[in-house]
Parts: sequence; C-alpha cells; structure tokens
Amino acid sequence: PEAARGPETDRQTETLRARGEQLPFADAAFGAVFIIVALPFVEWPLSVLRETRRVLRTGGKMVLAEIPLTSPWGKFHAAEGEGGHPIYSIASLRSYSELINIVERGSFGVEKIVSTLVQAPGEVSEVEQPQTGLALGAGFVVLVAGRRGED
Repeated sequence: PEAARGPETDRQTETLRARGEQLPFADAAFGAVFIIVALPFVEWPLSVLRETRRVLRTGGKMVLAEIPLTSPWGKFHAAEGEGGHPIYSIASLRSYSELINIVERGSFGVEKIVSTLVQAPGEVSEVEQPQTGLALGAGFVVLVAGRRGED
C-alpha cells in the first residue's frame, strides 16, 4: 500500500503513515527505529521486527517499549479489553519473556532494559525514575536491541 504523507509541523518535520510490515524506506536507512506500544496492535509482529531490521543500518538500534501483560498494568489493560474497551479489546499484550522471545526471533539481541511504572493502577502517587533492568512488576519496559548476525 502507498504511504500517506501528513502535514509538516512547526519543527520542520514531516509525518508518514505506513504499515510496519512494509516500510517505504530503503535498506539501512536509519540508525534507530522506535516502536512504542505498537506491537500489541499489529497482526504480524515478527514481520514488523524483520522490516525494522531491514531498515536499520549496521550497528543501528531498535527501541521497543511495551506494557508487559504479566505486570499489574498489563493485567489492568487486559481486563479493560475483556470488558470491551475500544483500544485494549484489540490489543495482544505479551509477557516480559514473550517480548524477549519475539525480539530474539526477529534477529535482534537485547542490549539494555529500562523499566518504570511499578506503582499499580489507582496507586500512582509520585513520578518514578526509570530503573535499569527489569523492575519487579514494572508496567512499562523499554528494550534496546541491536541487530544480531551483522554482516
């Protein structure tokens, strides 16, 4: 499908709407690709990761941020989905181990993990500092991954 261009903003940037499984960019076009809470909403997440790998330069990084299903926030949103929430009813949240598995199956190696939001839904009382590594019960994790098997 053809990509749709959006209006330019005051920051001199341009938006582009495209499918993650078929990015309209050349091989090795980017030094980094950010996928922020998007994989739960795509039918073929492994295809998105393979396409991400294609558009990354050698030495490039993928930054994947997700809500782990097994966290209090993941369980909260999954319950919302079961109750018919318009967004979370179509989401396929994954556990932390499932996220690692799909990243590795996409030919990436996790290099760094940062997590936050250990306060449970309804109990958030202060701004949290991100923690390096997987924090027990973290409701939001960021995985930084590099391409495995660099040429």
